[in-house]
Amino acid sequence: MDRPSLVSLFSRILITLCFGIAQPQQFCSNNGIFSVNSTYSINLNLLLSSLPSSIADNGFFYNATVGQGPDKVYALALCREDLPSEKCSSCVNTASQDIQQQYCPHKKEALLWTDSNCLVRYANRDIFAKMEEEISSFCVSNPNDFSGDVARFNKTLHDLMAELITQASSGPKKFATGYVNFTKPIYGLVQCTPDISERDCGICLQKGMGEMESCAGGREGGRILSPSCIVWFELFRFYIIPAGTVDDPLQFPPGAGPILPPQPPSPPSMRTVIIFAKMEEEISSFCVSNPNDFSGDVARFNKTLHDLMAELITQASSGPKKFATGYVNFTKPIYGLVQCTPDISERDCGICLQKGMGEMESCAGGREGGRILSPSCIVWFELFRFYIIPAGTVDDPLQFPPGAGPILPPQPPSPPSPANASPLNETRNKIVIIIVAAVASLVTLVTIICALFLWRRMKQKDENDDEMRMLESLEFNFSSLKIATDEFSNDNKLGQGGFGSVYKGVLPNGQEIAVKRLSGYSSQGEVEFKNEILLLAKLQHRNLVSLVGFCSEGQERILVYEFLGNGSLDKFIFDPIKSTQLNWETRCRIISGIARGILYLHEDSRLRIIHRDLKASNVLLDEEMNPKVSDFGLARQFQPDQTQRITSRVAGTYGYMAPEYALQNRFSVKSDVFSFGVMVLEIVTGKKNSWLSNSEELELLLIHVWRNWREGTATNLIDETLRGSPVSDVMRCLHIGLLCVQENVSGRPTMAAVVPMLNNHSWSLPSPSRPAFLLDSNTDTGLPLLESDTGTATRDQSTENTQGTTYLLKFS
Repeated sequence: MDRPSLVSLFSRILITLCFGIAQPQQFCSNNGIFSVNSTYSINLNLLLSSLPSSIADNGFFYNATVGQGPDKVYALALCREDLPSEKCSSCVNTASQDIQQQYCPHKKEALLWTDSNCLVRYANRDIFAKMEEEISSFCVSNPNDFSGDVARFNKTLHDLMAELITQASSGPKKFATGYVNFTKPIYGLVQCTPDISERDCGICLQKGMGEMESCAGGREGGRILSPSCIVWFELFRFYIIPAGTVDDPLQFPPGAGPILPPQPPSPPSMRTVIIFAKMEEEISSFCVSNPNDFSGDVARFNKTLHDLMAELITQASSGPKKFATGYVNFTKPIYGLVQCTPDISERDCGICLQKGMGEMESCAGGREGGRILSPSCIVWFELFRFYIIPAGTVDDPLQFPPGAGPILPPQPPSPPSPANASPLNETRNKIVIIIVAAVASLVTLVTIICALFLWRRMKQKDENDDEMRMLESLEFNFSSLKIATDEFSNDNKLGQGGFGSVYKGVLPNGQEIAVKRLSGYSSQGEVEFKNEILLLAKLQHRNLVSLVGFCSEGQERILVYEFLGNGSLDKFIFDPIKSTQLNWETRCRIISGIARGILYLHEDSRLRIIHRDLKASNVLLDEEMNPKVSDFGLARQFQPDQTQRITSRVAGTYGYMAPEYALQNRFSVKSDVFSFGVMVLEIVTGKKNSWLSNSEELELLLIHVWRNWREGTATNLIDETLRGSPVSDVMRCLHIGLLCVQENVSGRPTMAAVVPMLNNHSWSLPSPSRPAFLLDSNTDTGLPLLESDTGTATRDQSTENTQGTTYLLKFS
């Protein structure tokens, strides 16, 4: 190879590599600004700082909100589904910081695409579960021109992308990749945010392909990045193939897909060409453009036009005549017509019409009308009705679901009736119209009600069938558990609590299990017990103990959990020997893991659960000292919009129980936050929540910690086994623990705020206010009793609720 060829090749590779490192694409809305340290700013920073860890726990997509009213922040993060988890989390972390610090400081709404790998977006309005139409997309074009048959290249590309759009829009992940062979293989990737509907995903991706012509027409690659989807193609494999899978080229039905590079010509001979029942790809389409430019909001006009044509394309390709017309109201009505030759398939018709809309931008972009005429289909729009309405039919404007279609302007008043109209006929016509409309409305209403009723019954039946299958897969028979635990022998007994004894067992396949044999449970009916099993089975998180199964035979009620060899957390932090195994790094990981498990219960699972009995003995440790929250015997499910509940029976463990729960029978997510705060203080200090001093007086951990915090001697609280650990990190955890145990319920952070506080050490923490100190009336402490209230409580799960007095001590 000569020097000029080498230089050309090197330059081409360098350009492609530089293109691969795409610059971030950002949108900064003018929808308002916020000031530093405002409530909106605090909520936004909390939410952005939580995105990297949250998306790592939830896959490639995560959305959440923080705050209420005008200070409520909506945020989401999306990664390319093919990215490894670490790269996804890193990308979201970079974008979360850059969007506020570098690109859109103090903006109330913004989005940022980073390296075309991840999207971070936030706003002060609801941006979830709907396709964004107000924000324009971004174009990133490969600088290299395609050298070859551009027309055939474009057709092959459109075939590939049409197939990927179909796969992605109808799939649960809203993601698809693939390639087809050409003179060089063409690789494609399409993806939507998985919270939008199948219809919106298809429209978003089709719009992206429509914009690709003006963005990257005739180039070797291009990307359209929008708030709701991404469309991307290259002549090299830019996406990642999961290990163990094969990326075979897509295969199209005969006549439907791309034609591979031509083979050497055969000797001339007589041949017959079949032109029926297949989409023509060899003959280019024709463009006819209306000469008048559209005067108005072109971006909104184009979006409305695409909505209209996407609906007509769906109607035509799925209909027997392969034909559809319709219009939508805009500043002027927009009329559309699409048609295929009816001998081609539904798939080919859809591809042909989508190609037509893709070519419309270069043909009639910004004009008042245009037509794409091809051998197999026609796509046509105008600002006047150019098609003929059959006699006796009405051409009503198309209606789109809320948020999906264009916003229709008010209609002009109807023209007055002709002066020579007969009053009698006019009255008779009005009566007929009213009667017909009333009957039609009634029939429609009844039909809708019946359809909804049948749909709900079918859905309920499906859910019941799924739940029955789940229960059947989890159920053990009593005899097999007796064998697994060696007849529930004392040698296999791991411990005993208020609800029964726990035994170690081994299944025939060698799996170790923890078998909890419940006592005093006969009062709970079969239905209630199985409902609790279903609740536990639906909770799946790496920081929650997994339910393996259950047994319900006669009076026996047994829960079977995964076995965790290291036992409970309290066996380590309160043991002077075992506590040395927990260095500060391990304790940090334990605190963070417990927090993520509780956050999952409160906000991230399909159900909203309040645990009500969080304590060190209910946190188990696996072989690598990873924490798992256990024992859901007192857990209660909340509705999504429910903030608190009042119970007639308070149950839990003193020392971990929030004051509003013990005194007023009120519990909420903040009750669990209080219990978590007590555990954090126990982990940092190595002390139980209460103990007897050398003088035989009861000491309370919260009083002890608060006194040292106020006197500036908080470093004296650090567990002796942690001497030499980074003091600032330990003090930060102590600070967070005090924030969680504040007497003022509203002052306690939510777990959604606690998780980023633990993970982001640059985040400033507010000063804690006074904790609440609770005592049982049976305890003689010698401390002043400043306030008291009568309540009901249990010291531990092993005791029944006893009537007594609970005291709230206030300590300055």
